[in-house]
Amino acid sequence: MYRAYYDNIVENKSLQMEFFNERGNSEHAEHTCGILGTLATIYWQQGVLEDCEEVMDLEVLVMEKHKRSCQGGRVAQINCLDGLEYKMHCIRFNLCFQEKRYNECVPPLFWRRMMEYEIK
Repeated sequence: MYRAYYDNIVENKSLQMEFFNERGNSEHAEHTCGILGTLATIYWQQGVLEDCEEVMDLEVLVMEKHKRSCQGGRVAQINCLDGLEYKMHCIRFNLCFQEKRYNECVPPLFWRRMMEYEIK
């Protein structure tokens, strides 16, 4: 089911990205980030690393749309965004580590954001 949703977004990428641009659709973008994160986790756990990375690349795009729509939003919405972003960074870290792409595991901003979330 998650793969079918991912495939639909990929097939209709420009239309979907416009949809996620609309401020009123931030909840849909939030849910989509969660779905894509779950799908990426499943692929990572199964060792299907190429598919995991493709899903994560799409999640990054949707996350950027979601971030823009959350600016000036409610505290709960921003906290949820922070959690989704943290989980996305954790999956990316684990993926890069598993593929022995160590130089990509700890880029300064990426690492700092993970630590900031954990401290918070």
